[in-house]
Amino acid sequence: MQAVQAAENIQAAEFIQDDEYALPRCWECGNGPANCPSCSYQGEIILLDYDQRADLHDAARQQEEPRASYTKQQLGNALEEFRTLLHEYAPWYDRTSRQMIHACYHNLCISGGTSNKIGLAIRFFKEEYVRASEVIQA
Repeated sequence: MQAVQAAENIQAAEFIQDDEYALPRCWECGNGPANCPSCSYQGEIILLDYDQRADLHDAARQQEEPRASYTKQQLGNALEEFRTLLHEYAPWYDRTSRQMIHACYHNLCISGGTSNKIGLAIRFFKEEYVRASEVIQA
């Protein structure tokens, strides 16, 4: 395997303790998710029910313990592994719905705790949100 310099590694702390994740909000306009007239939410919010929240947290807990740092390739693999777990534990999840993605993200930020596994799941939903428009257009 090719050696990777430390500067190229993605540190776990970058996506686990990032202040950006502290308060859930719309990534497009920066408003709270309930008041987002300028973006794709248009006032419509999806809240996860009890079973969906349990499924989401089960998927997050089933991940292997995240590493201290990742290469971009390793991070991509870890996020794909979480996608597989999400499909297994949460078949209701719709990756084309930005509202659904944000609901999952919001739930993990509010009640997921501070484990590295939750941090990796939060990172997954942030990247998933960016890709959602590409999936919708395809």
